[in-house]
Amino acid sequence: MRIRIKFLLKVFNHAEESLQDASHLFSTQHPIASTVRAVINLEAAGTTGREILFQATSEEMIQAYSHVPRPFGTIFANDIFSSGIILSDTDFRQFEQYMNVTGLDIAIVGNSYLYHMRKDLVENIQAGVAQNMAENVLALLHYLSEEGSPIPDLTTYTPPTTVFFSYLGHFFIYSFTTAKILYTALFTASLAFVSLTYKSPVRGGSNWKALSQGTVAVIVGLFGTLLVPNVVAFLLSYVLGKGMSWFANEYSAIVLYAPAALFGEAHLQVLIFPFVSADARP
Repeated sequence: MRIRIKFLLKVFNHAEESLQDASHLFSTQHPIASTVRAVINLEAAGTTGREILFQATSEEMIQAYSHVPRPFGTIFANDIFSSGIILSDTDFRQFEQYMNVTGLDIAIVGNSYLYHMRKDLVENIQAGVAQNMAENVLALLHYLSEEGSPIPDLTTYTPPTTVFFSYLGHFFIYSFTTAKILYTALFTASLAFVSLTYKSPVRGGSNWKALSQGTVAVIVGLFGTLLVPNVVAFLLSYVLGKGMSWFANEYSAIVLYAPAALFGEAHLQVLIFPFVSADARP
């Protein structure tokens, strides 16, 4: 017999910054924690813009999110956050780890420069931000609480094998298999296009030699864009003792690191230019 969802539980908790004590306490000691089947975690690390879906841990919850009126999320954000490269965390981890439930992690991140600063005030919240999040969450709750909801079947779940993203207000979902077919076809078409349209400036020049050397040049340039800004960061932190200079102003990071990135890319291109054959040069 299929059991419909019995209740919606709202957990308003604090103490996230002190190693998520409140969510951990609920997940491990609250008497009704074991009855939870899915979590929608709402966060704010900014004051403007649409809230972004940046963690989704099951196919069912991704499908549920597709029913919101104004979706805004991408598998790219999901993969970046779950990789650990962003040194941040949310209460969602406590729910997922200790209650073993699936769910969605959604956050407002626009103008995050004000986050936890003295200007992190109610009057700086953009009009409509809370309304937008509330309407999307309400649509989610309607879907998850109606007849045919996937919630009763979420006693166990497996990580999604789904690509998802929003574009122009529409939410697109397709499988990893479909993604591999699309990306392989696009890559093949790109190679065919280059092969058919490239004309070497040198008589008898090789298309593929020029292409491979150009690819190496791009990779070397990318390495330069990463190397030089990190050298600047090292000097600021350990030589000048000004490691937080990038936080002095909203645009400080651009001023400090964008020229360094451009310098690194251009300088390494200049260094490898003599080794590039004539038919691969611009």
